[in-house]
Amino acid sequence: MVLDYSCLQGQSLSVCDSRLISTSFSKENRLFLRSPNYPHEYENSLNCSCQISAVKSQMKFLDFYLEE
Repeated sequence: MVLDYSCLQGQSLSVCDSRLISTSFSKENRLFLRSPNYPHEYENSLNCSCQISAVKSQMKFLDFYLEE
Protein backbone atom coordinates (compact mmCIF):
# COMPACT_ATOMS: atom_id res chain seq x y z
CA MET A 1 0.00 0.00 0.00
CA VAL A 2 1.26 3.49 -0.85
CA LEU A 3 -0.15 6.58 0.86
CA ASP A 4 0.41 9.87 -0.94
CA TYR A 5 -0.41 13.15 0.77
CA SER A 6 -1.12 15.55 -2.06
CA CYS A 7 -3.69 17.50 -4.03
CA LEU A 8 -3.79 15.02 -6.89
CA GLN A 9 -6.87 13.36 -8.32
CA GLY A 10 -7.72 9.92 -6.96
CA GLN A 11 -9.45 8.23 -4.07
CA SER A 12 -8.93 10.41 -1.02
CA LEU A 13 -9.86 10.73 2.64
CA SER A 14 -9.82 13.84 4.78
CA VAL A 15 -7.67 13.51 7.91
CA CYS A 16 -10.48 15.22 9.86
CA ASP A 17 -13.22 12.88 8.63
CA SER A 18 -11.35 9.61 9.18
CA ARG A 19 -10.02 8.59 12.58
CA LEU A 20 -8.85 5.10 11.60
CA ILE A 21 -7.66 4.06 8.16
CA SER A 22 -7.37 0.31 7.72
CA THR A 23 -7.39 -1.05 4.21
CA SER A 24 -6.27 -3.95 2.06
CA PHE A 25 -5.03 -1.96 -0.93
CA SER A 26 -2.46 -3.69 -3.11
CA LYS A 27 0.90 -2.03 -3.72
CA GLU A 28 -0.34 -0.77 -7.10
CA ASN A 29 -3.19 1.19 -5.49
CA ARG A 30 -2.79 4.57 -3.88
CA LEU A 31 -4.77 6.43 -1.26
CA PHE A 32 -4.48 10.21 -1.00
CA LEU A 33 -4.84 11.88 2.40
CA ARG A 34 -5.88 15.50 2.29
CA SER A 35 -5.57 18.20 4.88
CA PRO A 36 -8.53 20.54 5.52
CA ASN A 37 -8.36 23.73 3.42
CA TYR A 38 -5.01 22.74 1.85
CA PRO A 39 -2.93 24.55 0.61
CA HIS A 40 -4.27 27.30 2.88
CA GLU A 41 -4.12 27.40 6.68
CA TYR A 42 -6.33 25.39 9.02
CA GLU A 43 -9.35 27.07 10.55
CA ASN A 44 -8.84 28.48 14.07
CA SER A 45 -8.48 25.81 16.79
CA LEU A 46 -8.77 22.95 14.29
CA ASN A 47 -7.02 19.84 15.56
CA CYS A 48 -7.17 16.81 13.26
CA SER A 49 -5.49 13.44 13.53
CA CYS A 50 -5.90 9.93 12.21
CA GLN A 51 -4.35 6.53 12.79
CA ILE A 52 -3.10 4.57 9.78
CA SER A 53 -3.11 0.82 10.30
CA ALA A 54 -1.25 -1.31 7.76
CA VAL A 55 1.10 -4.27 7.72
CA LYS A 56 3.46 -2.42 5.40
CA SER A 57 3.14 1.08 3.99
CA GLN A 58 5.14 3.76 2.24
CA MET A 59 4.42 7.46 2.71
CA LYS A 60 5.53 10.26 0.41
CA PHE A 61 4.93 13.89 1.39
CA LEU A 62 4.88 16.27 -1.56
CA ASP A 63 4.41 19.39 0.57
CA PHE A 64 4.84 19.72 4.33
CA TYR A 65 4.74 22.80 6.57
CA LEU A 66 4.60 23.20 10.36
CA GLU A 67 3.62 26.35 12.20
CA GLU A 68 6.07 27.86 14.62
